[in-house]
Parts: sequence; C-alpha cells; structure tokens
Amino acid sequence: LSIAEAFIADAALEGTADFNLALAGAPSLRNLTGQITTRDARLFSAKAGLTLSPISADIALAGGRADVRGTALLEGTPIDIAGRAALEAPFPLDIGLRAVRLPVRYADILQNETSFDLALRGDAARLALSGDIRIEDTEIRIPDTGLGGAPDIPPIRHEGAPVGVRQTLSRAGLSLTGQDAGQAGAGPLIPLDLTLTALTPVFVRGRGIDAGFDGSVRIIGTAAAPVPVGQLDLTRGRLDFLGRRLDLNEGRITVAGALIPRIEIIAQTVVEDVTAEIALNGPVDEPELSLSSSPELPEDEILARILFGRGIETLSAFQLARLVNSVRKLSGTGGAGALEAARGRLGVDDLDLRENAETGETELAIGQTLNEGVYSEIEVGSGGTTTLNLNFDLSDTTTLRGSASSDGETGLGIFWERDY
Repeated sequence: LSIAEAFIADAALEGTADFNLALAGAPSLRNLTGQITTRDARLFSAKAGLTLSPISADIALAGGRADVRGTALLEGTPIDIAGRAALEAPFPLDIGLRAVRLPVRYADILQNETSFDLALRGDAARLALSGDIRIEDTEIRIPDTGLGGAPDIPPIRHEGAPVGVRQTLSRAGLSLTGQDAGQAGAGPLIPLDLTLTALTPVFVRGRGIDAGFDGSVRIIGTAAAPVPVGQLDLTRGRLDFLGRRLDLNEGRITVAGALIPRIEIIAQTVVEDVTAEIALNGPVDEPELSLSSSPELPEDEILARILFGRGIETLSAFQLARLVNSVRKLSGTGGAGALEAARGRLGVDDLDLRENAETGETELAIGQTLNEGVYSEIEVGSGGTTTLNLNFDLSDTTTLRGSASSDGETGLGIFWERDY
C-alpha cells in the first residue's frame, strides 16, 4: 500500500506499508483489528530543513486504539517512537520520543550531541510537547569574519505555475511571489514545556574568546513562538587580546526563540588609574564590540592602555599596527590564531600559553572535561616542570581543587563562591 502524502503544517510523509486487518461486526474503527507495518517511510519538512528516513514502525489496531512502536533515523541516529492514539474523536494520543547523543550541526556556528525524552500528548484540538533535552560536547563558534551571504532574492512572480511547483512552494512556506506564505512565527500552536540542560560545559570560541558556560533553560510558549526562561552562565574563560590575556569577569548565553543564541561577554582590567572593559554582545554569528572605561576615554585610547599600558600618543608605528590588528580581530575581520587551530587539531577543551605570575616561566596548559563536574588541566612549564590540576564541582557554589607537580609539590583546596 502506497502511503499518500499527508501534510501536517509543512511536513510530508511518504512510503509504503503492509497491512493485515480484520473487521468483525458493524463497520467501525472500534471493530477493526490487525497490524500495519512500514519499513521505508520518509518524513520531511522543507521549512525545518530535516528528513527522517527510513522510518520503521509497527502499528497494532484493537479496541478503537492504535499502539505504535517504531524507529526513525535522523542523520543516522535512531529516534525511538512509542505510544498510543485513539481512532475516534477527539482522537487523544500519547506519543513518546527518545534519542541518545544525536549529532546537531548548524552552519559553522553550533555543534553538539543532543539527547531527549519528549512526550506529545493531547487530542486533535490541542497537542502539547513536554520533556527534557540534554546537550553534551557543545561548541558555539563566533565566526572570525562573520557569515556574510548573498542579498535576499527579490519577489518573483511565477505565471501559470504547474501543480508540482505549487506543492514545492507550499512545503517551503513560500507564495508564488517568493514571499513567506504566513505571518512571522506562523506554525502549529503546540504548547511547550521543555527543559534544556547542559550536561557538560558549553564552550564559546572565536575572536580570541575561549569560555565555558553551565546552566539550563526552560522553554515554554508554543512551537510557533517559543519563550526561553533562563540562561547559561559563565564558569571560566578568557579573552586573548594580541598577547594580553584577560580573564572574563561576566558572561551569559540566552536564547530568544531563534536558532542563533545571543551572547554577552565582559572582560575587565585595571591599567594604572584606568579601569577598562571590553564587551561582546549580540547574536553569536555577529556580536558587537564595545569598549568603555572609568574614567571615560576614547576607544583607541582604551585599547592602547589595555595593550601597552600607556596612552596612544606615546606608541611607536609598530605598536600602532598591533593596535589596528587587535581591532580587526575583535570586530570580525581577522583570522583565527595558531593556538586555537592547534587546540582544534588536538581535540581538547582548552589550550593556553601563559606566563606564571610567581616564577615568570612560560607555561603551556591543556584542559579537558573528564566528566560532569570534573575538569582536568596539565601545565608544562618552560623550566621542565609538569603540573596536574583537577577541579571537582561539589555543588553550584563549592569546588574542590587539587594539584600535583613533577617536582613533588602537591596542593588541595576548597573554594566557595557566589554571584550576587
């Protein structure tokens, strides 16, 4: 039996099915029993940009109810489907969806592995989606040069469009003039109650920034207009700024219903009598750079103080060139550094070259998250000393830190912190 295309919102289902059914009694779905099986179905959505294929499902009919069990592959990762639905009005249903470590990629901005346990419940008049979403190995990349892209295609009127063209445009949510067919945010009015939790740190990298975030976000509203409540907060991070390393003082990631999250990162340093602040704020694909200081100074003067510790009028031509390069890097017109490229090739969470404040040695630090709440770091000094540091997050406010070095020194400490 060929499954006719069934459109729900902008999704289409196609494939074949085998059935073995029996009807005992008056013609009614309640009296229908048997089995429907499909092994090659395909569900696709042009607007969402996803395809589930193949879909394998077994549907058992009895007592006016359909019990469903099946598996759909998304990018090679199985999504388990199980539940039941009534065959009579108002057609109540209860369907569960489960996936483990589903790879997620969005352009060159976001990558992670997502697991979820979701439930779609309700009836034909009103459905609701609830459950938990867990993300791991998440990296958000701030593009070094921005996404760019071509300008929007102007409206094109298609006279006498054939049926196939009309169907394709409908699936893509477009009209014959190339415009969106519906209003902004149009879509199924399915209420949401989802909790998104980061099981491992969410790393934000690019333009000299290397930072980790933890937290969870509750998503309510509807599928057409999701409303995030909550944010991911900075745990540790730095800004490498043309040879100057600035620890991040403040940072957060928020989501406003779009695929691209917003980021706010602030680094602060004190140079002589000036407190300078560098901030990146906005969508992660195109955040805006802002500089401020106390007392208030022009932006070029702030940069000169951060990089060289003195006013811009005292800088040499070479130092002025370095100042221009630093602005290009933060504004998105420069490229990634060699240290960042090496970190990517090694596959570690952190790679840093820094100066030990006590000994003056240059140190290479390699950091990796071993498990939820456990972070390890190896420091290799230019003098030949190697140190292993371990951080255990005992709670949201308490961290146990231990260290052991090749020269026999060890250390253990408990740190408590709280943000106000």
